[in-house]
Amino acid sequence: SLSGESIYHIRFNSTYENLDFINRIHIGEGIRDMEFYSDLGLIILTLENSPAIASIFLDDITYVD
Repeated sequence: SLSGESIYHIRFNSTYENLDFINRIHIGEGIRDMEFYSDLGLIILTLENSPAIASIFLDDITYVD
């Protein structure tokens, strides 16, 4: 979300008719750029206000139904 300082991990069922889950990942500041590496299950973010690069491994996320 542009103003919510978060990204959302969403998974649909195989027919894309229903959501299997939606998970909000709070980042805490604006996200300037994002790159997803599917083979590693890794998201790399550059942040808006701090000189930082953030990494999120999807295996580390707890899914909420």
